[in-house]
Amino acid sequence: AITPPSLEECSIFIVIEDAKLKLYSPLLHIITAQTLEYLSSRTATKDSMTILLALDEFVSLGHLEITEALRKLRKRKVRIMVLTQSIADLDMMYGRLERMSMMANFKYVAVLSANDSDTQEYLARLAGRHEVQSTSVSISARSTTRTHSKSKDYIIDPHEFSHLGNHIILIHDRGVLRLKKDFYYKH
Repeated sequence: AITPPSLEECSIFIVIEDAKLKLYSPLLHIITAQTLEYLSSRTATKDSMTILLALDEFVSLGHLEITEALRKLRKRKVRIMVLTQSIADLDMMYGRLERMSMMANFKYVAVLSANDSDTQEYLARLAGRHEVQSTSVSISARSTTRTHSKSKDYIIDPHEFSHLGNHIILIHDRGVLRLKKDFYYKH
């Protein structure tokens, strides 16, 4: 039998075929909810192992009380990784405000690609802006005028999120990294 306290002693992987994900979704919801409840009462010491709870196809698990867990479980040496295909899916399941609260509690956001314009714009805002200096030159018969101006521009333009190719964008509290994918099966 698998029980949440088993996480203290071993790794647990629950793998469901994509074709059966909808069928087993209620069971996965119960397993995940019970695991979150156990982890919220966990007493972590400096010697406790850190637990990584990776929730792939997150929206298919149904509506979970995840926002509170994201806020509090870090202190209990638990890291939660939410994997989803689309921010729009999170909005459908949780609503825009709860999704924004969730996103605010993620220390890292890794983007493999984003195809809808709302998600691209959101991620560009999340990545931040930087100062850009531009110079314009006006030439007339009598003089040449140079005008310098500063403006803020996206660090990553929204449309770039749909064309990442072999890159991953990692957004974190200190900035943005563009990482090259390393496909394990190509070695």
